[in-house]
Amino acid sequence: MIKTYSKEIKGVSPGNAGANQVWDFSDIIFEGEPSVIKVIYPSSTAFSSYFPTGTLAETSDDQSYVISHITSTERIRLGSFSNHSMNTTTVVYSNPMTIVKLPLKYNESFSDDFNGTYVESDIIKSGSITTTYDGYGTLKTQFGTYDNIIRLKYTTIEKETSQV
Repeated sequence: MIKTYSKEIKGVSPGNAGANQVWDFSDIIFEGEPSVIKVIYPSSTAFSSYFPTGTLAETSDDQSYVISHITSTERIRLGSFSNHSMNTTTVVYSNPMTIVKLPLKYNESFSDDFNGTYVESDIIKSGSITTTYDGYGTLKTQFGTYDNIIRLKYTTIEKETSQV
């Protein structure tokens, strides 16, 4: 099974790549409650045994988490954990997904292959990610203006395969 999806906000363009850009999103009107991402230590969770080298877990709903290992030179995704309506899903990467290696210079790209398994089933998740530092400049939002912002573009290809 191959999943294809794209994350985008309807009617909003990410703007141009390039040097000294101004990305003006100050006119975007958000509807509903804002989504807040909470960052916690994986060791304080019930799923920490799956990710012993995890340094942070991110969640916006206290149900689904992305677990990473971060150092001064890289960010690595170790897997994910979700517990919705008594349906638990845990993905542990045996070959973790390296999101970015630092330093990354303007117009440089970094690619990595990854794979892992769903703990509760026989499904293997594999793929590749390419991270490109494709722009820098100023970001304007309804909350303020931020200078010296870099833009990273992530391109991910994922495949899920059953071993049955």
